[in-house]
Amino acid sequence: MSTNISKQKRDDLIAKIGNIRTYIAAAPQDENTGALLVYLSELEKEIRAKKYGLVFEEHREGIDEMLATHTPVMTEEKDLFINNGGQLHFLIEGDNLAALQLLTKTHKDSADIIYIDPPYNTGKKDDDSGGFIYDDKFVDLTDTFIHSKWLSFMQKRLSIAKLLLKENGVIFISIGKEEFSNLKTLCDSIFGETQLLGQIVRRTKTTSFRGNYFALRQDYANIVFVWLTPGKGELENQSKKKMDKYIPAVTTKDLADIMTSGFASGDCCFINWEKLTKKGNNALKDGERTNLKEWIEKAHNDNISFVIIVDESHQNDTIKADEIIELFNTEKIIRCSATPKPYANVYHVDVPEEDVIAEGLIKKLLVINEDFPQTLIYLRLRCVLLQNGYLSNIVKTHQK
Repeated sequence: MSTNISKQKRDDLIAKIGNIRTYIAAAPQDENTGALLVYLSELEKEIRAKKYGLVFEEHREGIDEMLATHTPVMTEEKDLFINNGGQLHFLIEGDNLAALQLLTKTHKDSADIIYIDPPYNTGKKDDDSGGFIYDDKFVDLTDTFIHSKWLSFMQKRLSIAKLLLKENGVIFISIGKEEFSNLKTLCDSIFGETQLLGQIVRRTKTTSFRGNYFALRQDYANIVFVWLTPGKGELENQSKKKMDKYIPAVTTKDLADIMTSGFASGDCCFINWEKLTKKGNNALKDGERTNLKEWIEKAHNDNISFVIIVDESHQNDTIKADEIIELFNTEKIIRCSATPKPYANVYHVDVPEEDVIAEGLIKKLLVINEDFPQTLIYLRLRCVLLQNGYLSNIVKTHQK
């Protein structure tokens, strides 16, 4: 059974506060002792506060100070009015925090869709590169509070945006890799972990590995992809590295990661068959730590579904492999093989050889020593082949 060390530390601190409170309560009472008791209660409340989620240094902006003493007011720019046949749309120009606060007075619980494109917080000092201006200054990579300032900025605005959404409203947020994980956790805390519909990953560069297209993950909510690879060549690590390189927004895991933290919605997991089936591996065995079966069961209890991809499936076409796949209780199994087994009731996709070659996955032809001489004198032949370990065979042949 695991020990919650953080809880032990909190309980120890609270016990010490209790001892101090008892001492103060037994002392002669005056306004100072009363204030000290209040301080202790505030400390205890802070210690007991939620300890899971984002922890960052909250920062206060200049606009916060202004809004504390001033009420935002809209003024109409009549020269910019566009007659749209009686249908009115509003374009509000100004600080977005002030505008959002004002909209809560007029449009609370009324927005069907909200789209925001916040600074990506790249640390660069220009808007076009995703730089982040905080209190009229760009926040660069030397700022030790670069993420805390961005999270403070976003937390206030997203909390107000939630007030504007209808019960069935949707918010879309553009973001880059710099703050993707922080934004996901922040939105989980504000909107709820179960409210994520999905992610749309937009490819901004064309490479030989992928074309220039949108990789839509909207249907992947509460789905985990498990890629089972053959044991030779560490293919799972190669595949994981390619996924990290070309689709960095996706969370990738190997078996060690899974055994530590389990599965989460949207994960793409790469597992070597031998680490499950080879004798002596403990991933499926009962023990003190949570095993793979228990992590799969927990994922099912969290309403997570699995899509299984079996790479080189002909290499692990065994009863043991089928038993492992059955643990995932999946409706979708994708089997990849150069020599596929004729499964019943499957949709078969045949990828032309020229397409596979074009992607660089296999080679059309390997030519080794194309111009190697066919006739050599014995001494030269002996010298050349000695480097390749064939001397004994040549000597025997020569003696014959």
